[in-house]
Amino acid sequence: MPKYAYRCSSCDELYEIVHGMSEEIDNTCECGEEETLVRIPSSSFTFISKREKGGNKVGSVVSESIQSAKQELREQKAEAKREFE
Repeated sequence: MPKYAYRCSSCDELYEIVHGMSEEIDNTCECGEEETLVRIPSSSFTFISKREKGGNKVGSVVSESIQSAKQELREQKAEAKREFE
């Protein structure tokens, strides 16, 4: 299904919504205003990105998760060595 960009005419928030070409969307913004989402033509935007609160990029969250998993694996490996010695 195609991805469409919308802007709320009330709060100016940007959204990417995935839906079928003939599908009707719920035209209510998260700010609570109804009938305020306006579709942005695809030639008007290149990429809409929302960062998590605190400014963390998705890549940094993934890297932190990988590092945490590696550390946990090292600890489990050391524990297993101690058990079988």
